[in-house]
Amino acid sequence: MGYVKIKDMEYKRVLKEDSIAVIERCIAKIENAKSAQDLLDARNEYNADSEVLGTMVRLAHTRLNLNSRDELYGAEMDYYNSALPEIQMYDIKFSKAFLASPYLEEAKKSLNPLIITMMELSLKTADERILEEMQKENALTTEYGKFVSELTYDF
Repeated sequence: MGYVKIKDMEYKRVLKEDSIAVIERCIAKIENAKSAQDLLDARNEYNADSEVLGTMVRLAHTRLNLNSRDELYGAEMDYYNSALPEIQMYDIKFSKAFLASPYLEEAKKSLNPLIITMMELSLKTADERILEEMQKENALTTEYGKFVSELTYDF
């Protein structure tokens, strides 16, 4: 099996508005579900979108770590540092809708119990009241990563 090098991977910014629209569509599917399968289908769509977002964020982050002076990926991480906490607020809404579904017990039969536990815990780790702090934390983490990657040592 061949591996794709980081430099050869295609990067495309995932817009916050697009991710939020997908999450809202998945929430609507959950709220209108007629079966556990409908619930699982909405989760699959949500997961597919989350996977693309996560891949692009990690790719931008990795490329910035490889060259902390890269203005493109510096700007991309600035964007994600602001956007991700806002998207996370919609992730919370998704989890609440999923956990409130009347088809949850039936859907649990097809899911690893850890998935439900992680959803329940996600409801305790974020709140709209700390959105600004979450954005600042992301920005500081990126700034620190840039600083560390620029350090040089004489041997």
